[in-house]
Amino acid sequence: MLSRRAGLSAIAGLSCLFLLFSMRNCAVNWWDKLCFLHLSILSAITGLASEDDLNIVREQLTRIERGISHAAEIWRAGATSFVAAIQIEKTRVDHVIKLLEFQRISILVLQNELV
Repeated sequence: MLSRRAGLSAIAGLSCLFLLFSMRNCAVNWWDKLCFLHLSILSAITGLASEDDLNIVREQLTRIERGISHAAEIWRAGATSFVAAIQIEKTRVDHVIKLLEFQRISILVLQNELV
């Protein structure tokens, strides 16, 4: 197991050196190159996610967050419309109840007059 880990470390180190030398013409200072090399080696040795992997996850989470906020806005608009419709129906039912009460009173008055 130890020899396999050492082999993986050597491969990771060589690939990181290749990356370092391929970045030679980039407009990146040496400190950034060394930090990138250090993070690449740690990622390769430990099996943890690299910065590129984390950027992909970050982009996915940003898309999910936008979708959730869009769904919340639609829900809010739908809920507002639903509450307004319920209030209108409540007002209509209240008016019908008042009309029935007036009708009941008028029938009682008519009945008292006839008796």
